[in-house]
Amino acid sequence: MWIDEELTPQIASRLIELGARGDELAKSDDSGSAAIAVFREALDIVPEPKEQYLVTTWLLAAIGDTAFLDGDLEIAAKAFQDIGRCDGWLDNAFIWLRRGQVAYENGDLKLASQGLASAFMLGGYDIFDSVDDKYPAFVLSQMRPPVPAVHHRLAVFHMNEEDCSDTEATEEPSLDADALKRPWWKVW
Repeated sequence: MWIDEELTPQIASRLIELGARGDELAKSDDSGSAAIAVFREALDIVPEPKEQYLVTTWLLAAIGDTAFLDGDLEIAAKAFQDIGRCDGWLDNAFIWLRRGQVAYENGDLKLASQGLASAFMLGGYDIFDSVDDKYPAFVLSQMRPPVPAVHHRLAVFHMNEEDCSDTEATEEPSLDADALKRPWWKVW
C-alpha cells in the first residue's frame, strides 16, 4: 500500500492496519463485501482533498478489484471511474487492465478498448496471463501486430500464422536513412 509522507503518523498507521485487514478479507471472504467495507473505512479517514493522495488510488483500486472479482460491476465501475481523478495511476498496467475488464463486462467497448490497450502497452502480453482470453482477444484484434513478430501464445489474437512463422523473435528490423528522420512511433 502506498502511504503518503504528508499524512500524520496516526492516519498512516491506521491506513496500513485497515489496508492489511482489507487485503486479508479480500483473500478469504466469499462475497468481498466485508473487504470493500474495510477499504471504504480506510478511504473515509484520508484527508481532503482525497484525490491528491496516492493511498486513495490504492484504496480505490482495491475496492474496484475486489468488486470486479466478486461480480459487482456497479461498485467496480464507480471505483475505477473515481481513480480517474486521482494521482499515480496512469502508469499502472493493473489498474488499466481492471478498468478495461469492467468496461468490457458493462458493454462499454470503446472504454474497454482504451483500458485494455493501455494495459497491454504498459505490461505487454504478460499482463493478460491470468485473465480470460476474451480480453486479449478483444483488444489485440484491434491493434496492429508488433514488428518484429513476437512469439507469444497471445500473439495469435492479432497476427496471422504466417506473420509469426517468417520472422524470428530475435531478428531486428532494418532501418533506412529516411526511417531515422520519422517520429519514433513511425520508424518501423
